[in-house]
Amino acid sequence: MIFGVEKSMPILISKTGETINHQMQKLAKEFIVDLAMLPTVKPLALVPQHCVKPFSSTVAAKLGTSRCEIVENLLIALPIRDGSGFTVDNVMKFSREALQHSSGDVRNVAENIITALYKDYSKQVRKYLPPDTETARKKLKYRKLFQMFDEIDGKPSPEAEKQKKQEKEKKKDEQIKSLQKELNLLQEQSLQVAEMTRTASRSRIPTRLSYSAQRRTSMPKLEVLEKTCVFCGEFREGFTDAGLDVHYWKRCPLLMRCTHCKQSLTEIANATALCVTVTSMTRKTTHGRNMPSTNARKTVAATRNSIYSIDS
Repeated sequence: MIFGVEKSMPILISKTGETINHQMQKLAKEFIVDLAMLPTVKPLALVPQHCVKPFSSTVAAKLGTSRCEIVENLLIALPIRDGSGFTVDNVMKFSREALQHSSGDVRNVAENIITALYKDYSKQVRKYLPPDTETARKKLKYRKLFQMFDEIDGKPSPEAEKQKKQEKEKKKDEQIKSLQKELNLLQEQSLQVAEMTRTASRSRIPTRLSYSAQRRTSMPKLEVLEKTCVFCGEFREGFTDAGLDVHYWKRCPLLMRCTHCKQSLTEIANATALCVTVTSMTRKTTHGRNMPSTNARKTVAATRNSIYSIDS
């Protein structure tokens, strides 16, 4: 029995690479799997040992694909255990060589074998592969394997994490743009309110001035002169004799208290001359109030009225 299996297995494996007679290829693959399951052959574990012999990258793509498919089917029927003929070591060495094949079909079946093993023997499988680094993931064959491993382990792949990070940054940029837009809108509204406030404050000033001018025009000329400060020219309806006295002492910008006696008023323009005069006088000289009297104001008003009549 052992002799017959040893002699027939190389012939059967070569027939799985038939490119002309597809029926022969299919029958050869099925016969190898059935032969491995025979009660008299199964305990010998000869068929799995023949199937997992590594092949070079120069093997025909059809033969390489068929050999990988046979191993994949046998692993389902004969899982890795003592006496099955399959071990993590011989299966991974076979699959690792198959990954180096130039044919994509061969590599795809080899990836399926490695992924199936990884579900139960993850740590042992990784020992036969290069470390999971960015350099290794640049190669397509390893990138696909590591992505499958990440899915099995339930963790996101670096590509998924990178994409998630990009989406998060994009969302953050959108939020910043939205906040910036709202801030610009608030600034525009604030500027509009400030402009409206300035416009309103400016519009109120001419109203008061125009009202005062209208009242002054409608009043008699003599009354206007009597209600006008003879020093600064300010006009107010409340400028009676008492009102003018208060204006002279507290508000008129052209009058000031005497710096010597603090009891009289003098024009700011004449303050220096007054100080010189007071200094030259003797201490016995007493100062009277220098505040314009009512008669003086009436005299100035009459003078202005006569001048106004001549001009008109």
